[in-house]
Order: sequence, then structure tokens, then C-alpha cells
Amino acid sequence: MKRRIAAGCAALMCMVMVLSLLGGLGPVQAEVPEESIQTAGDTDNESSVPESQKETAGTEETAVFKGESSENPQEGSSGESHETDSADSSETPMENGSRSDAAGSKEDLQETVDNIKVFSSQPDYSQMYTFSQGTITGFSDSYLNSLPEENGFRYTDIVIPAEINGQKVTKIGSSAFLGSTKRYEGIRVKRIDLSEAVNLVTIDSMAFYALGSIYSEMDSCSLVLNEGLTAIGGNAFNGQKTIKGNLYIPDSVTSIGSSAFSGCGFDGTLRLPENPSFKEVQGQVFERCHFTGSLKIPDNVTSIIGNFAFSENDFSDIVLNNGITKIGGSSFMGCGQITRVRIAGKTDSGAAVELPDVLSVLDSNVFKNCKKLSGWVKIPDGVTSVGSSVFTGTGIRTIYMPDSDTVAYTTNFLFDTTLNAAVFPTKALYDQYQPKMNSGSRQYCAYPLTVTFLDEEEQTLATREVLYKRPLNYHETANGWETDSGFQFPETAESMAGYDIGWSFTKGGKVVAANALVTGGTLYFSKSVSAPQITFEEVKTKEYDGKTEYIRCSASHPLAGEDGEYTFLYCTLKGNDSSFFYVSDEPFVYPVTNVGDSMRYVCYVQMYEKAHPEYRGKWNLSTWYEYFATWVDIRQTSPVYHPQFPDHVPVGTAVSQIPLKLTSGDTPGTVSWDVSDAVIKEGEQTLTWTYIPEDTENYISAGLTGEAKITGDVEYPIHIETEGRGTVDPDIDSCPVAGQLFTLTPEYGYKLESVSVNGMEMIQRVQQSDTGKVSYTLNIIPVGQTEMKVIFAPVKTEDLEDMAEALPDAVEDEQDIRDILNMKLHYEALDEQEKSSVSEDTVKKMADALLQIPSVEVQTNLPEAQGEILSKEQEAYLLSCMTAEEAEQLLDGAIGRFVVAMHVLPKDETESDVADSVAQVLGDYQIGAHYEIRIEKQIYENASSGEPDRTETISELGIPLRLVLTVPEELMPSEGTVRKFALIRTHDFGGKLVSQVLEDLDMEASTITVDSGYFSTYSVVYADSKKEEESTETEITTEPQETTESEESKEEGSGSSESTAAVNPTRPDGPSRPGSMGGKNGKGAAGTAGQNVKTGDQAPVLPAICGIIAAILASALLISHKKKTAHQKEM
Repeated sequence: MKRRIAAGCAALMCMVMVLSLLGGLGPVQAEVPEESIQTAGDTDNESSVPESQKETAGTEETAVFKGESSENPQEGSSGESHETDSADSSETPMENGSRSDAAGSKEDLQETVDNIKVFSSQPDYSQMYTFSQGTITGFSDSYLNSLPEENGFRYTDIVIPAEINGQKVTKIGSSAFLGSTKRYEGIRVKRIDLSEAVNLVTIDSMAFYALGSIYSEMDSCSLVLNEGLTAIGGNAFNGQKTIKGNLYIPDSVTSIGSSAFSGCGFDGTLRLPENPSFKEVQGQVFERCHFTGSLKIPDNVTSIIGNFAFSENDFSDIVLNNGITKIGGSSFMGCGQITRVRIAGKTDSGAAVELPDVLSVLDSNVFKNCKKLSGWVKIPDGVTSVGSSVFTGTGIRTIYMPDSDTVAYTTNFLFDTTLNAAVFPTKALYDQYQPKMNSGSRQYCAYPLTVTFLDEEEQTLATREVLYKRPLNYHETANGWETDSGFQFPETAESMAGYDIGWSFTKGGKVVAANALVTGGTLYFSKSVSAPQITFEEVKTKEYDGKTEYIRCSASHPLAGEDGEYTFLYCTLKGNDSSFFYVSDEPFVYPVTNVGDSMRYVCYVQMYEKAHPEYRGKWNLSTWYEYFATWVDIRQTSPVYHPQFPDHVPVGTAVSQIPLKLTSGDTPGTVSWDVSDAVIKEGEQTLTWTYIPEDTENYISAGLTGEAKITGDVEYPIHIETEGRGTVDPDIDSCPVAGQLFTLTPEYGYKLESVSVNGMEMIQRVQQSDTGKVSYTLNIIPVGQTEMKVIFAPVKTEDLEDMAEALPDAVEDEQDIRDILNMKLHYEALDEQEKSSVSEDTVKKMADALLQIPSVEVQTNLPEAQGEILSKEQEAYLLSCMTAEEAEQLLDGAIGRFVVAMHVLPKDETESDVADSVAQVLGDYQIGAHYEIRIEKQIYENASSGEPDRTETISELGIPLRLVLTVPEELMPSEGTVRKFALIRTHDFGGKLVSQVLEDLDMEASTITVDSGYFSTYSVVYADSKKEEESTETEITTEPQETTESEESKEEGSGSSESTAAVNPTRPDGPSRPGSMGGKNGKGAAGTAGQNVKTGDQAPVLPAICGIIAAILASALLISHKKKTAHQKEM
């Protein structure tokens, strides 16, 4: 079947071709299934088909044509396969209205027969271009009109053939394809192809100049110029940014006009023609083309006469021939990738830039901004003219000037460069040319010089090769003249305070530094007074802040001072004054605060010999002088102003009577109503005000205005009655405004119990205010006579317990802090009897909550060997020393940080009166050590302060603490000795020292545990006894007896201990209070069951009995378990 289809298609194709040649068929196009046709021909001449035809070809069609091979591009178009739209292959009418056989064979033929499309690809160049006597002068109008439109434009290619109608194409005429040609509007060229133009001799000026938009959509392409081309006119290809790759200019070329390739997109290498007739490179020919690689200027080129010839390219290096006589201005400017410029066939000298020996003109900016050039350059001796800024922006550091006195240098030849030196070969040439340079160039001029170092006897010590007027530490290297980092002066005598010992270019002159400029051929040994040390403090630019700062200038020197040989004089100018406003031997110190202090200040400092007071103020006779200048700029600042005024006022109030005042902390000034004679009406109205600062010099005062929204309210009479302790704000008896907001604040120790308005209870409508204190707000809208009654009731124990239950577990925000401190303030407002009725659990919760506040801390400072003296549960009780006043200051921010610190400090010995008091109760005990236990409150107004603003020592707490003191290692008993420890507390009770023995409450041999709420001197005491032999009999054990109040009273009466009232006058001792729990950290008391009364050791009987009982119980449980198991099995 497929064979039949193929045979049918072949026959059909033959018939179509015959009919088309006879002119009997119009355009034919059809689709052929891909599998039923085989494409004939090759694609060697694909480049001759316009790109626009390729791009617009149908992608789902198969294009087929047959014909003879096209060795001559003018002879048919067979052997090529292209895709195109039918619109692109329409017939081109001939001038006589018919087609000749030859022309017809060249035209695109498209005939529809079944599914076949048939056409030829090559355009008719005779129809495409205007052509006469071998010259193409542009597109023909008829061709342009025949092009189909696509998105408003007509697309085509510029393909220059070898011949048109058998006549050779030898020239592209001037402006032939100039982009700005008016008739080319709407045309878009996709590519330029000269590869087949083998007969081309001349490309005239602006032939392909990319002005206008004709080339705005051109595809990237390369440019092929064939041998035989001799002339390329100016601007021929100017601006063709999409022409890429290399540019090979054939050797047949003899001239290239200026700007011929300017701004093209070449990114490969450039090869210039080697033709004896090609001698000059015109201006801007290859500027801004981005050529890369090495550029060789062939031997036939003797002059680069135009400016910017090769500027702004990316050449890596330049190879010049040695016959070039002129290099025009900016020839290589901006070629930032060039690293070397060398001469072909010449031995490498190591120079960064080598110039031709016969060069006579080196124009301005030739190598400007060739930033990768570095090292040195030698300008040939035959040069007669040198332009400006030749090496500006390069890394060239040394220029060796020509040995010639006929050179014409531009005065700013070395301007704006970073040279180390421009070295003239002789002093004579230096003297001839250096003065003629401008000041920017003159500083680099130098000539070689040998410096001789002479010692104290003026004997030659050393010599050094240097450059005159360049730094002494320069030396010549392979890179030219540069700083010698290892330079050192010849050794001299030892140093002397106040003197510089070294070398000077003048006898007895000032000692020079290593980088001093060479000013002569001899360096003499010298000892000169060293420069003083100057401190100059400036005031920087700032906005006015009311703070005074100081301009300071002071000098110091080892040889100055009261007993020194030298002194200083300070003289200062300010503003535009020409007279000193400050002249003194004292250092200059001047305050600046205000905007009016803004001006220039210049301080001169003179150092002169005291032996010659006539030198004072005579700078030319000074040993040393210098001046220091600063400009003070204090700018006006914006004032702070927040006028306050009521939101509501009674109707009929005059505006002048409405209070308007600044807020505390505002910048002093006046604020007033703009219209003061107006009267407030009912409802909201807008008033304006103006603020003027008192200090208009330092504060901005213009345009400081604002608005106030004020509502005029109708008033109603009201009567307020209060019970208890608290305030109502505003407290008025008549005429509140409608919608009045009342703030109800109970005093601490009281709560808001009831609020009634006209007999109706309103307590449910009050809202707690977001303030530090516990206060509430109530909004009422009275109508007519209003009665308000507010009752404040005392806070009760159950209220505090409710507050404690509501306390947060962790502080998360400011409200949590306020709740905790308000509870503390309520608690402190209770009298002592009411406090005693508050449960221990409530007090504990309050203390723990206080410790959660970030600005509240507890610290313990202990000796190195001391363990924790307080348990974590006990630490919070230290905060019981916080007063109501301190809690309130924490609440309102007056205290930024509150610290309670317990200090345990060892004492080597005690005061005599303390020792006497201890001796009265010592009994059988011996003194082992003394400690001072002190509690200290530290108040910080600013939380970030390093030191507290005030401290207070606390000698007693309302709540006793359980103290655990570690027995010093040196007091531990030896083996075989039983040692009983206790503490003797000595405290000042109202001017009377009372000592009391506090028995150890724990069973640990290494610690002593006591309960105490008083803090002063504690003495560790002990009593020893021998260990008794272990007895097989059960020893009697007893519980330690607690001291009764009557016994304590007796002890205090005997002077050996304090009474219970003295120890804790506000509450009874007992295990139910904090600090009274049995044993250390919750353990049993020191004397417990099973402890030997005589020795304190554990009796062996009790453990044995306990072991027997445990064994019996275990056996019983085991037997029970076995019986249960057996019973279950039986079941």
C-alpha cells in the first residue's frame, strides 16, 4: 500500500512541476503525510534563505522541492530544503507583467495538489535590491511592499550575493542600509550576510550604520569579509551590537574609515590587514567593540592618527611594531584587561609598556584607565610631544622621562595619577621641565642622586642611591622606584629624652624621617628637639541636647614644664575673627553648648625656649609650632511638647477658660489657644493651639501647632458620699459632665465594697484600671439629680488568701507584677495582730511570688567551705524585710532593682563586749569559730546601675529562718571523741547584748542547724566526751526536750540566754511556723529515737529489732502469696 502511495505522489509531483513551468497553475500548497514522501536535495545553500522565511515556516508541514544543484548562487535554487509560510513565497511580478522562463525558475512556487507543498528558496536579488553598475544602493520599494506584516513589522535579511543577473556585486553604496532611512520604517532586519559577496571591493560610508530601529531585533551573527575588499567607509558598521565573534580584515584592505566598526558587538579577536598601503588607523574605528585576546599592529601601520581608535576593548595585551611614529589621543583608553604593551621582535625589557623607538607623538589619555598595567615605562628619547594624563588610572608607578631637551610636555602630563616618580635622567632636564609642570604633576618629578651620610666628625659613613624630591626610603627595583620596607638609617648614638637623634639635610637641622623628601646630597648627623605630643579634642556635629562639651588642646614634652627649658603658648581664633580671643600659656579648653557656638575654631600651639621670652608669639623663632582646626556645628533640635487639655467641658465655657498646659518633661515654652474668645457649644468641636519654646536659639520654633477635640457637655448636679478609706476622682458635689468617668481607689488595707448610684448597686459595672495601684473606673450618665455612694471596706484575712490563690505561678507581664506588689502592700497595711492571723501558706505564696519579679533578687554570700545556709524554700522569706514604701516604689518605677543579700563572714575574734556576753552562757562549751551573719537591703534606682543608690542593714526579720551552718573542717573531732556542737547567738536587743545557746537541731555531724530571726554574731561552740564501749544491753533513748517559755525566761534572767519575747516578740515558736520544721531539710530533730543520751551515737538495738520485724513481715507475705497461688490452681 505504501509503495502505491509513494508512486502516486511521485507522479503527481512531476505533473505539478510541468504545469508550473508552463504557467498553467497558480500557487499550489498541500500537506503530505510524512511517511509517504522522501525529501530530496541537500541544505548546502540554506544560508541564502532569509531568516524571516525560516522563522515563519509552518512547523507541521513537509516542504519538498527538486532542481539542479546551485553551485552558482544566481543559477536556480535546487537541492535546498526550507520551511516557509505561503505568504512568504508569493510570486514577484516582473516589470512587464509576465515572468520569463529564467525568472520563473527562480521564484518560489507553491501549488496545492492534494497534500504537497512545492517551492524554491532563493530570493530574486534583482527584485530585492536597487542595483546598478555593480553597486547595491538599498532595498527596492517593491520588495519592501511585498513583505508580509507580522505584529506591525516586516522582517527580512540582508544577504549580499556575488552577482545579480550575471553582473558582479562590487560595491555597497553609501547609506545603502542606513538604519535611519525613512523608507525603512517598519522594516526589521534579522541578519547581515556578506559571506557570498566574493566580488565586493568597496563598502561605502554608513552602509550598515545601525541608526534607528531597523536593526533593533537583529539576531546574533558573524561578519565575513572576503579577500578582494579594499575599502571600508566611515561608520560602515557603526553600532551593530549583534555582530559577534572574531573580525578578520583581509589583507586586500587598504583603508578603513573612522568609526567604521565603532560600538559593534565583537567578542573575539581582531586581525588587521597586512598591506603596505594600509598605514594609518583612523579615529574610533574599533572603539567599544569588546575584542579579546592579543592585538597585533602590523608592520605596515606607521600611525594611529585618530582618537579612541581601540578604546574600551578587552584586549589582553598589545603588540606594537617598532615603526609607529604617532599614537593618537585615547587610543587604548579604558582597555581594562591589558597587562602588557610590547614591541614585536624586540628584547623584553621588563617594562609594563614598551614604546616604539621612532615614536614622536604620544597624545593625551593614550593608556588612561588601563588599570591592569603596572610597573614602569620608558618614554623614547625621540618623542617630541607628550599629552596629558597619559597613564592616569593605571598601575604604572615609575615613568622614565626621555633624555631630550626638545620635548613639549602638556603641563598636566602627570595629573591625577598615583606615580611614585617621573624620573628625568639629569638634574639639568629636571630643572628645565619641573617648574613648567602644574602643581599636581610637579610633585612626582625627580632625578637620580647619591646621598652621603656624614657622622659627628663629618666623615663618610654610608651612601645611598635616591631620587631628588622623592622619599628617602625609595629604591629602584625591577618594577621601578618603590618604597623600601627594610630601609634603615646608619646607626647613631643612643637616644635622649626630648631629642630626635638621627640625620638632617642641614647642619643642626631637624631630624628627618625615613619617608622624608630628599632635598640635598648630604645627610648630617643631627640632634634636634623632638616634636611635642599634642592632644586635640573636637566637638563633632550634633543636634542641640543641652549638654556642654569642650574643645581642648594641650601639649606635652619631656623638656617642657615648670623646670624644663621650653614652654608652650596657645592662641585661638574663632569664626571669621582675625584676632585671637584666647592667648595663654595654659592649655586651651573652651565649652560649647548652644547653636550659637557653631563656628570654626583654630588653635595654634607654639613651643619656644624659656630663655628667650621675646620668642613668645613669634612663630618663625619657634622651636616648633602647629595649628589645629575644627568646625563646630550644633543644629537646632525639635522641642518636646504634649499639651494637655480636658476632653469634655461644660457648654458655654469660654475657650480662654479651658485649661491648656504642657506635660511634665516637655520643653519649657508657652502654649495657647489660637482663638481664645470663642465659646464652647454642645457637641464635639475642634480647637487649634500654638506652642513656642522659650529657647528659640536652640529649638525649632516655626509651625508648632496642633488640634484639640473638645466636647461641650450639658451638666447635671451630683452628690458623692464615701465610707471607709479611699478616694473618688473627681470628688465633686455638683455639675459633672454627662458621661463622666469616675476613678475609685481604695487605700491599701481596704477594698472597694460597694458603689451605688441613685440607690442602684453598680459594683458589677466597675472595671479595674490598668494602673499601678488597685483602682477602678465607673462611667455614669446622670440625668437630673444624682446620688452616688461608695463604700471602702477593710481587707480581711480571707481576702488576702483569695489574692494569694490568684497569684501567677510565673510572672508573664506587668499586670502580674502589679498584682503581686498590691498584695504585698495590702498585707503591710494590716496591723501586727491582723498579720499574725494570716496563714503561713498565704505568707509563703506571697514571698515566693515576690521572688518571681525580675527586679527583685535574693543573694547569699558565703565562705568557700560553707554549703547552702538557706534552703531554696527559705530564701523567699528574706523578702519579709521589704517595706510598704519600697513595694510602692517598685510599683511606680522609683526603684529599678531590689536586692536582699545574706552575708556570712568569718571573724577571727569578736569585740570585747561580745566576748563577755558569750562567756556568760558558754558553760561546758568551748569556742571554735565566730561568724557575722548580716542581712543587707540594696536599692537601685536604675536597674542597670553597677552600685546601689542606698543600702540598709537588717538585724531581725519578722519570720525566723532555718540556718544550716557547715562545721569548719578544723573543728571536726578526732577518732574516739564525741563532739557536740551548738551556736551561741549574740544580739543587741535595744542597746543590751544578749547571748543565747541555740542547740543543734539536725543529726548531721558536719552541720549545725538552728532557727533564728536575728542576725549579728554567731559563735560555733562544742563540748567533747569520750566514746563509751559498745554495750550488749539496750541503752535508754530519749527525745530532746524543748525549752519552755518559763525556762527561757529564767535563762535570760540569769544572763545566759534571751527570753522568748526577745527572740520572737510577735509570735510563738513551734513547728508550724516557717523555719521550725524538725531537722535539716525536713529531717527529724537532733535527738531522735534510737540515739544514745550520753554520746549522741545511734544505739545498735533499734536497727536489729527493725531488721527482725522486716524479716517476719516478708515471710508472712511470701506464705500468703503461695497459699493464694495454690488456691487459684485448685479453682
